[in-house]
Amino acid sequence: MSNAVSYEVRAGVACLTLNLPPVNTLDSPLRQSLSACLETAALDPSVEAILISGQGRVFCGGANLAAFETDGLAEPTLHDTINRQIETLGKPVVAAIHGAALGGGLELALSCHYRLWQSGTRLGLPEITLGFMPGAGGTQKLPRAIGLLPALNLILSGRTALIEEYADTALADAVVASGIDFTEAALNFALECSARRPLPRLRDRAVDDPDAAALLQFARRNLGRGRGWPGSAAAIDAIARTVDGTAFDDAMRQEFTVFQDLAQRPEARALRYQFLAKSRVGKDKQAAAASAAPLQRAAVVGAGLMGSGIAFCLARAGLEVNLTDRDPAARERAFASIESDLARLRKQGVLDETAADALRSRIRWTEGSETLAGIDLALEAVAEDYDVKAQLLRWLDQYAPPHALIASNTSSLDLNALALVTRRPARVVGLHFFSPASLMPLVEVVRTAHLAPEALSTALALCRRLGKTPVIAGVCDGFIGNRMIERYTEQACALVEGGITPARIDAALERFGMAMGPFRMLDMVGNDIPWAGRLRRYASQPGIADSIADRLCERGWLGQKTGQGWYRHAPGQKRPQANPELPGLVEAYARERNIAPIDPAIDDATLVQRCVLALVNEGARLLDEGIAERAGDIDVVYTMGYGFPATRGGPMFHADEAGLVNVLRLMRRFAAADVRRAAFWEPAPLLLHSYERNVPLHTSTSGARS
Repeated sequence: MSNAVSYEVRAGVACLTLNLPPVNTLDSPLRQSLSACLETAALDPSVEAILISGQGRVFCGGANLAAFETDGLAEPTLHDTINRQIETLGKPVVAAIHGAALGGGLELALSCHYRLWQSGTRLGLPEITLGFMPGAGGTQKLPRAIGLLPALNLILSGRTALIEEYADTALADAVVASGIDFTEAALNFALECSARRPLPRLRDRAVDDPDAAALLQFARRNLGRGRGWPGSAAAIDAIARTVDGTAFDDAMRQEFTVFQDLAQRPEARALRYQFLAKSRVGKDKQAAAASAAPLQRAAVVGAGLMGSGIAFCLARAGLEVNLTDRDPAARERAFASIESDLARLRKQGVLDETAADALRSRIRWTEGSETLAGIDLALEAVAEDYDVKAQLLRWLDQYAPPHALIASNTSSLDLNALALVTRRPARVVGLHFFSPASLMPLVEVVRTAHLAPEALSTALALCRRLGKTPVIAGVCDGFIGNRMIERYTEQACALVEGGITPARIDAALERFGMAMGPFRMLDMVGNDIPWAGRLRRYASQPGIADSIADRLCERGWLGQKTGQGWYRHAPGQKRPQANPELPGLVEAYARERNIAPIDPAIDDATLVQRCVLALVNEGARLLDEGIAERAGDIDVVYTMGYGFPATRGGPMFHADEAGLVNVLRLMRRFAAADVRRAAFWEPAPLLLHSYERNVPLHTSTSGARS
């Protein structure tokens, strides 16, 4: 018998303890051991009750996604263990649940006759966020335990909740308060249950909801509005079987069959990959070996939308924040922005008035060097101009305490050089927040050549404290995200130069799954932002050809901020309209540059491939150069920061799904079709390396070719 589940009989109770660190995932050894222990307990006449608990910090974290492809559906499945063993046992089975019960872990608990919870335990069925749905009874038993509407909400959102939310339902027989010995309480509870008959089973309960048809119809209607994950429709259909008269065993079989089908689909593979990629970002051996410094007070210099958003995030995480700007008018705008964020959280029920007041009190406006007195972190969020930032960093270095970390929110500048304008380059780090900072979950943590491991550890710990996902990036123009997006928009602009309209390109990429097409994105961000980066390169690298995008900026067509860009933006209208002056500008540019028109019969798939493969090729170069540490880091940046569809995994994962042989074939075709930009499609060495050695690109790490 595997030691993944320990077995001990105490006072007539068979104590089965899940013991597969760190979170007791339902790997084959644990499932096999659990099945064997249940069989032993069932056949032992001295055993009057069975207690299932978890060793360590959680009861059970569900399936092991890292091994799901090869192990997730191997025998014995959790579905079989529940149906053929636990629910047919003639002895009471008690689940003692602490820490968390997620996915299959919650389904295991739902299969038991009794459930004892430790206060503060979290539960959830997150399968829907991974592209499939519960497959071991979750869709059938949770509605019977907590009711149809709460079950729909929990399953279709994939969120986690505290057991206290359901303490008065059939999900919880009892909740043990913190401070009480949970192990002894569980044993005593199992002893109390040993003589109880008949044994209660959730499968025997009815879901009695007079509004069931309306609730299910509402859930399906929301899917029609694009509010759902790939497995949402199937999950609703499965939940509906709890009220439509379907026999329980038939419903369970159908649930498992659909689960198996969904789990093998490309969308589910991509979402599982994304989940694992997110779990690996921000992991650095040197940083892990160093202690993160505690941060209590911070200064944010620059009170625009980005600076005020960052100040809000810091205060929400419990830091005291000094906010300042050399423009006195920025104060009113900054605090109006902060109040807007507070109102949003109050409306969502995340903060009450007391908590909002406390957060508000942690942000104060300061002037001059007072801003830096007693701080642990100084963060600049001023204009993206090297000289401006260099001058500010010198000032921060002069007046901030020697121990303070200095962070720059630059999105593209040479942070190696900026760090050297201070006397503490080892304590200067990039923290590139994405806008709006109060909402966007991603931060690029830029590691300079001078950064100390302790400073990197502190920066990563801060991001996690803020609830952000930190991705480590090296120093180059644009780091990971903006360097790649420039190649993406360069291809999009080349298509426009060939006569394809921005609206068609945007529509094609949005159908592919991008949250926003490139030209809608540029108009929203402001065309002057990437233009500033291009102007820096034109100055340092004479001879680089300009772009149609430059011509827009020269005319002052900066996007939404000026009412005109790639589109025309009328006041009060959400949807942009075609810019009637753009075709003439494009035609004149094409004549001047002798650009041949693109065949208007080009299919939308090719438009998408040209833009997306530009991301793939540049991502491979970033890995080769050591700017990104893992292909997964690139994919996380693009799904979390740039709207790449998570159901496609990210650019690097998508390339593997498309087949690297097809990627390289298309790139050769694009080079032949646009001789002027043939060099653009020169494959990155890592891309060729991955293809020639049959190594998936999305598994690549920095230095993979060495």
